[in-house]
Amino acid sequence: MVPFGCAGGDCRAVLADVNDHHVDLGFEEEVALAVSSLIRFADQVAFDLVFRNPPYSAMIRVAMKPKKPVKNYLMAVLFAVVVVVSVVLFYLYWKQPSQLQGISLLATFAITVVLALVTWQYAQATDQMVAVMQEQFKSQQAVHIRFGLKLQDHRARVWVRNLGTAHFMITKAVIRNDDGKTETLYMHMVVAPERKAGFFIPDSLWERHSIFCDVNVKLYYESATQPEASQSRAYNLLIGLSGKQVIKIYKGVKRWYAGCPQCRRNNTTGFNNGEFNRMIDTQGLTSFEEAEARQKEAESEFEESHPNHKSKWEADIESVREQNRTEQVEDE
Repeated sequence: MVPFGCAGGDCRAVLADVNDHHVDLGFEEEVALAVSSLIRFADQVAFDLVFRNPPYSAMIRVAMKPKKPVKNYLMAVLFAVVVVVSVVLFYLYWKQPSQLQGISLLATFAITVVLALVTWQYAQATDQMVAVMQEQFKSQQAVHIRFGLKLQDHRARVWVRNLGTAHFMITKAVIRNDDGKTETLYMHMVVAPERKAGFFIPDSLWERHSIFCDVNVKLYYESATQPEASQSRAYNLLIGLSGKQVIKIYKGVKRWYAGCPQCRRNNTTGFNNGEFNRMIDTQGLTSFEEAEARQKEAESEFEESHPNHKSKWEADIESVREQNRTEQVEDE
């Protein structure tokens, strides 16, 4: 690694350059020659910092990445310039003590440039600090909601947690089952930070089912700074045979079917005689909206392959077994 004080051919080369011309030149010429040597020296220092010294060059390469400031590079060059200016001014004062006023003006100019650069660096740091504070304020005002479905008293109960620092209000909950039945619960439930709330879903949505029932819970919520938004999640209820009660709750959609639009149009009897309807793969589906999108895609493929009815989403024994193996029990 090249020593910093020797970058650009050593500081003594600059002084020797001025000293060689001192006999024939006046003070103004000496100052001009010293400044010229100073510029050459600063350029060489910057070159050495970037290309010859690995620690500095690595630092500058990182600083010069897109959308990142080059503060380290500027500060290194500024430090080199300040050192060289100080050496040159001391030499000029030593050789020409009678020209103290001119040397003072040059020193004042150099100090002004340094202060301007430092002020610019401070302004850049202040802008970044303000941007960080604005991001923190937005994060604090954002709604961080978590909700799910849990088993309580052999019934299905929605739980809601506030993981943020801002209050929010649950305005309504839209709950529907896989038969298309929908219940809308209007509420004004305020959830404070680090608090939890909850409510039972209507028993009428699942008590008439046997063994399995898919339900979808969609919550609508808002805060003082955020307009109304919503989240939707689906769950599968395991229902007991003796006595209508919920035994377990699983995440995601369990059963979903897709038909053939062409068969549906050809069926003029109004019944399902001869109409194609098949179970589709529901792995990875977390809401009824996602299930409906997959159903639409499967029905489009069934229609294109009519009457053979082929689709990549058609459920088979292996996909059903895989889904049963990866079932996740819902927990608060």
